[in-house]
Amino acid sequence: MKYCDSLIVNIDDIVYLFDIYSYKIIRISRQEYDLFEEVLNNPEKLYSLYTSSDFRKNILPEILNGNFFRKVKIGNIKYDELFKQTPILSFTPVHNCNLSCIYCYANSGLNYKDHIKITDKDIICKTLNFFDYMFKNTKKIKIEFVGGGEPLLHFKSLKNIISVLKEFCDNKSYLYKIQLITNGTLLNNRIINWIDSNQINLGISLDGNSEIQNVQRPFRNGMQTYNIIYENIKTILNDKYVSNHTKSIWGVVVLTTKVDDIHKVIEHHHSIGIRSLEIRIARGKENSNDVLLNKSTLNHFKQLYYKLVNDFIDDINNGNYNLLLSIINNYDTFGKILKRLINSERVLYRCGAGKWKFACTASGEIYPCDSFVGNKKYLIANINDSYLNQKLIDEFYNTNVQTIANCTTCGFRYLCGGDCYYNSLLNCNSINNTKTCFCELNKYLCSLAIHLVYEMKKNDEKYYKIKSIVHAREIINR
Repeated sequence: MKYCDSLIVNIDDIVYLFDIYSYKIIRISRQEYDLFEEVLNNPEKLYSLYTSSDFRKNILPEILNGNFFRKVKIGNIKYDELFKQTPILSFTPVHNCNLSCIYCYANSGLNYKDHIKITDKDIICKTLNFFDYMFKNTKKIKIEFVGGGEPLLHFKSLKNIISVLKEFCDNKSYLYKIQLITNGTLLNNRIINWIDSNQINLGISLDGNSEIQNVQRPFRNGMQTYNIIYENIKTILNDKYVSNHTKSIWGVVVLTTKVDDIHKVIEHHHSIGIRSLEIRIARGKENSNDVLLNKSTLNHFKQLYYKLVNDFIDDINNGNYNLLLSIINNYDTFGKILKRLINSERVLYRCGAGKWKFACTASGEIYPCDSFVGNKKYLIANINDSYLNQKLIDEFYNTNVQTIANCTTCGFRYLCGGDCYYNSLLNCNSINNTKTCFCELNKYLCSLAIHLVYEMKKNDEKYYKIKSIVHAREIINR
């Protein structure tokens, strides 16, 4: 039993043992911690500690069951499902925005030189055919309008892309899903009815109540945005002719140092009818903007999530887990970690960028994701001249938590999935280097998730109800 695959996790002087393969969690005493640390540092001491009643009662049975220490080294995990993933294509109808968000990655849509709008049917068809060739074994596709600008600024382009997509999928017998993320300021009855008739999954960027939203996401002229978005959401939810599908609005939230309580943000969204959230950390150059995640603000974000976990524990103890369920999904920064723990999922990648997710431009260029658009070093393909950078695709496939030096020694690697490629490039000049503040924060979030899941498991009935709901969502979203 010499192979150790475990971590010692400490939250508020509460100590857990965590097996990085089985995701087994055991809470231990300080005395048991000292005993385990002895074995951790010197596995040969395992048998001499059999006589300890604490060790024999709590730890030894789990070791004998193949957790924490093993007779055979497991080694790297395989990711066979990688080639069964549904391709996700991100289109940007226009590189422009009517807002001036204080944390914007795209500098309000003005950082790209390519202002061509996606209206050319031939370009769209060639792009779809390109991915049909790349992913021969799938008959599913997902189209996203999530980055690079506000998609409703050029509604004609948006309609054109979806019209061509539907025609393509009908001809190829493809199943498809469409995800639209808008800032919500341009919604009107005509657009809402079009979204509804096309069964588009609608997401609206709203960072919190009026105080947070108006500070973080004002119009370009400085005017406030909250009231307009609030009224547009209410219009959707109160329209008896709009389907429940469209009314199931996905809330997209960005956390900055201006936010002091995540739980209140989730409560706010529930109060206006938004039940599913994707909460992200505002990131960028870590030596710049003081509202973003960096060394000086790292502790602020840690404290935000520390408080959130304690709020969730209080909720669960009071029989309320609706707010918690709002963020347990594949997109929320913390929620995806919880989902993996609950479902015992091990991942090699944080996302599908450059592997099964791609950003498609109006000029026919293909990039790993929206953040890379315009960086010619990361041009994956050009459908106009049959250019395909297979070496770059291979690099993204091979850059994962089992190959990145900083990840290979981290016990949270399969739970975390690693850093964002673009964040690594931005702060470390390489997609293979994850020594960032986001990496440090993610480790802390993994520790908090272990603590929260352990607390959830104290009540079997509540925990298995949460687990069954999470599992059911996975089946529906496949």
